[in-house]
Amino acid sequence: MEKQISRFHKIVHDEIWNFYEGDALKLITFDGQEIKQILLGIKQKAGYTLVVPAACYMAAETTGEYSLVSCTVAPGFEFEDMSYLLDDTANKEKLLANFPEYKKFI
Repeated sequence: MEKQISRFHKIVHDEIWNFYEGDALKLITFDGQEIKQILLGIKQKAGYTLVVPAACYMAAETTGEYSLVSCTVAPGFEFEDMSYLLDDTANKEKLLANFPEYKKFI
């Protein structure tokens, strides 16, 4: 079975990602202009925690068999606060034109 990924999405509040165990997690952020790739995990420069700013698109995938992580949102998460890059035509086209290697995360 192919590895699962988290597709580009954003929420209206900051999201805190915490790494617990397993293989490093590759977190990818897209602010409409640039892509940043951060590895969370054991022996990773970013360490165990990353805050993704509100309204910044994010995607993720494990670098190995599995990554155990959690996400925290405050003041709270509501599904109506989340949107996908797939539905944002302008930013989707920017990403595909400038960073086609990230197409699988749309």
